[in-house]
Amino acid sequence: MDTKLRLGVIGVGNMGGAIVRGVAGKLLTCEQIWITDVYKPLVDGLCNALGVKGAASVPQLVGNVDCVLYAAKPNNVPDIFPEIAAAIQSPPQWLISIAAGVPTAKLESYFSALPPIVRVMPSITASVGAGAAAIAAGRAATSEHLAITQAIFNAVGKSLVMD
Repeated sequence: MDTKLRLGVIGVGNMGGAIVRGVAGKLLTCEQIWITDVYKPLVDGLCNALGVKGAASVPQLVGNVDCVLYAAKPNNVPDIFPEIAAAIQSPPQWLISIAAGVPTAKLESYFSALPPIVRVMPSITASVGAGAAAIAAGRAATSEHLAITQAIFNAVGKSLVMD
């Protein structure tokens, strides 16, 4: 895995927070991780506990990372993905989404220049390091994107790349 990767997590509730706790200081240094959430106490709590960096907005987060992990609620995709699309420089920036029920084609439709997108369906047991995650590549994702995604989700359990 690219040890210089800067990861940004949008949404640090149950699942996003579990992923941040799983990778911080283990897979990535705390300085490599940026987080944002509409509920600022979640951001403040993780920043204080782990030493990760907090972003005040989606554009600020996107501007400081290589990979954006979308962990907010699926119903917020129509509000947040246009912000991501406006800020992302693709490639080299790319996305991971755990938005349940939102097809990869729908996520890709927000972008005029298609970034690599990897879709993941994790389980809540990631919060105790025993998660199971299915990973699938979007049209522009490469084997390197899949390997990095798998490393992230293996930090909180086990993962499997699917077609």
